[in-house]
Amino acid sequence: MSSDSVVRRKRGMSLISDLTPMINEFARHEIEGWFDLFNQHCDELGLIDHEGFVGVMAELGVTDAFIVERNFIAWDLDKDGRVSQEEFILGVSILLKGNADDRIDMAYKVYDVDQDGLISKDEMYGLLKRVLGMKYTNLNDGDFQVMVLDLFSTVGIEPDEALDLENFRHAIKSNKMISNCFADYAPPPPPKKQTRVFY
Repeated sequence: MSSDSVVRRKRGMSLISDLTPMINEFARHEIEGWFDLFNQHCDELGLIDHEGFVGVMAELGVTDAFIVERNFIAWDLDKDGRVSQEEFILGVSILLKGNADDRIDMAYKVYDVDQDGLISKDEMYGLLKRVLGMKYTNLNDGDFQVMVLDLFSTVGIEPDEALDLENFRHAIKSNKMISNCFADYAPPPPPKKQTRVFY
């Protein structure tokens, strides 16, 4: 590990407590593993660009191009086109250790494709097709369309309108099959810490 990587890891460890209580769910060796993964893909400035993020997500088992792209946008909190170490650890903590509410809030950011702060009928359709389609292969396009209409109706929103975050949360939680997909997410194991050989 380079001296720059060591510095970035130490800096990140010192900032962990300021990011989110979810990070406390990680064991120290897990956090160090995520720092090692970050360092494998970051540039000389200690930031991950889009190409590096694709590599990171592949190691986390996420290869769907749309999901990777949307997560890159959601994790890039300061919108500078790169993911910092702090943004990375926060994103990982939600993906792997967050509760259903945390993941629903992240999904809201991921599927707000036009970034207008609302989830439209089409955006909700895209979410359901990806989230449920992987688990329930018997569902078809018609099923997803009916679900979208039901979810909007549940929170009293017309199909030609859109859901704000509060309505989105309520809509997702109103359907047990959908909400379970967020609650039952099984994270991959953390990356193994690199073995260091000294000569």
